[in-house]
Amino acid sequence: MTWDDAYLESFGVALGRLVEPAEEHADLHQAGVRSVAVEPELTAAELAAEAALDAMSRVSSDARCRLVVHCSLWYQGAQMWPAASFVARAAAGPEVLAVDLQQQCNGGLIALELAAGLLSTWSPDDRILVTTGDRFDAPTFDRWHGDNLTVYGDAGTAVVVARRPAALRLVSTFTRTDNSLEGAVRGGVFHPPESVARCLDLTGMGERYLRSGARLRDVGLKTAQVVIDSVEGCLAGAGLTVKEVDHVVMGFQSRSQFEWQSTHVIGVPLEKTNWDFVSRVGHLGAGDQFAALHDAVRSGRVGRDGRVLLVGGGAGFNCTSAVVHVVDNMSRKCERESEARCRGSMT
Repeated sequence: MTWDDAYLESFGVALGRLVEPAEEHADLHQAGVRSVAVEPELTAAELAAEAALDAMSRVSSDARCRLVVHCSLWYQGAQMWPAASFVARAAAGPEVLAVDLQQQCNGGLIALELAAGLLSTWSPDDRILVTTGDRFDAPTFDRWHGDNLTVYGDAGTAVVVARRPAALRLVSTFTRTDNSLEGAVRGGVFHPPESVARCLDLTGMGERYLRSGARLRDVGLKTAQVVIDSVEGCLAGAGLTVKEVDHVVMGFQSRSQFEWQSTHVIGVPLEKTNWDFVSRVGHLGAGDQFAALHDAVRSGRVGRDGRVLLVGGGAGFNCTSAVVHVVDNMSRKCERESEARCRGSMT
């Protein structure tokens, strides 16, 4: 989709403290992991609410938030509980509609695409608040080795989507899906209810899926094709080639996997991506792209008139890509505003 009047009006990020992998995690050091965001106290929903409050504090006075969409992967702080309603109550108001979107790691970007579509039919004064929040804590999740060389960080992120002009314009989005890959994360089988009390082993799930008859090469080719189709469709909608993009944001993977995707699937060198940022915070669930985009514009890495390509990807398998145009200098704008509430030092 190509968007004429969709903007990212403000951001909020609540990041856990940055913790370096212990010496016994030598494989993670070799995979390029420098540190991971770890939150010792707040729940996932509270992290999202903190980010949402920060984002909402920056919107124009005439803003009217009509919808909150909250995305997550893991436990939010209570069972059978709508975390989106908590986030909405904290940051938008008790009467604002709130929905939880369970689209795994692609949740943030698919929510952004859905928000832009809804806003196109609403009043220019309306806003949609998109949030993400996750805390990957023991004993039910091993953030260091539960998913091969992917390490998981704790964070809440938020973005206010608006129709009125703002510093960042959403130019285009494009989503592709291949539901034949949904079995990869459940190992190709279903699990008894008591399994929720055990530590989730995503590495083992993947291995079981391959033993069930899936071929690794076929899975890799199908996954890559979904990403390629999403990126190409998004760039076509924006009227750009990948060489005309100034910065590419992707979700966390080990350095070798990340570089392979950036170089061979998307077609950009590692230096043109968010690897430096993501290697310091880990995989933030559905919030990778929002946190990395915020970092890129706040730091000045992407300046005025810059084009950023955001690439998602979530179990199922689905991938949403988005092109964002920086129409104002966000680094100077952020200097005039309060810093995002990040408890981890990003130096």
